[in-house]
Amino acid sequence: MIKLLSFVFLVFMIQACGEDLYSQLNPNVAEKAVKYLEKQEPDNAIDILLDELGENVTDLYKSFRRKNSSGAFILSSLDITSNLKNEVEKLINQGKSETTELISVLSAAHSQKYGVDPFDIALKLATSGGGESEGSAIMALYPALPDPTKGNKRGLTEAIAILNALSPSRLSSADSFKVSLLSMANMSLTTKALDTNPTDGTLSVEEILDLSADDAETILTLILTAAEASLNSALEEEGADADSSQIMAELKNQLQESSGASTTEQVQNFIIEASNLENPDTEDASIEDLPSEESIDDAISSQSL
Repeated sequence: MIKLLSFVFLVFMIQACGEDLYSQLNPNVAEKAVKYLEKQEPDNAIDILLDELGENVTDLYKSFRRKNSSGAFILSSLDITSNLKNEVEKLINQGKSETTELISVLSAAHSQKYGVDPFDIALKLATSGGGESEGSAIMALYPALPDPTKGNKRGLTEAIAILNALSPSRLSSADSFKVSLLSMANMSLTTKALDTNPTDGTLSVEEILDLSADDAETILTLILTAAEASLNSALEEEGADADSSQIMAELKNQLQESSGASTTEQVQNFIIEASNLENPDTEDASIEDLPSEESIDDAISSQSL
């Protein structure tokens, strides 16, 4: 129980130096935003955060969901990160040092708006560690995730893009932990979309073999991102943050050790093994539109996650 509480405490209350995550914020904005999130009112939290961040950031935030004539989003996750990073640096150069923390809280509020609460993810991940449950860490998050709709998946990607607007040197340990949590949530949401019978909360081999090449690349990138970020967030050798880091490192190793003639097949086999299912012979499986090695490398280096 102590480990579980310390895990949650890390997400919301400490930075790398052990200080209160919100101690440097405008007290009124911080207290109100946090209280809104505690009451599951992300829209109210977002409103006061944007008001504090100013007109430019507000206009950019409102553009996240705009689409072109063909129905595609105008801004990619890379665009969101790049544009927002420019605004963040401008505000910091103007002496508004609290901008970093405001953006961090905005990311959490945005993810909550689309059904992914870092608090709930932290709880589920903490209680999934240890024993045989390590292998089912992917599906262990399903109860804490929303329906895998396009809107929710886009919203989670946007939340990660917001947090990525902070340069690595500005990320606190708690922020790195949040990157790890949101990446794990995004990976689990991607696999949850494969479940044709969501009520059972499990994946079958047949469902896993429906994984697309694009989603395979996404999962690979997210697991690597989560593992790396979790290493930066572990403040002690023992504790819930260290436990989560170990779980994610083991998932990364399991992914890298999975066999497959392509990234898609490798990730499919990884999910099958991580879900404690019998590993089928997939050599003759029909997998269309497989990515080239070059496209995989490009996707990993360019994704804003």
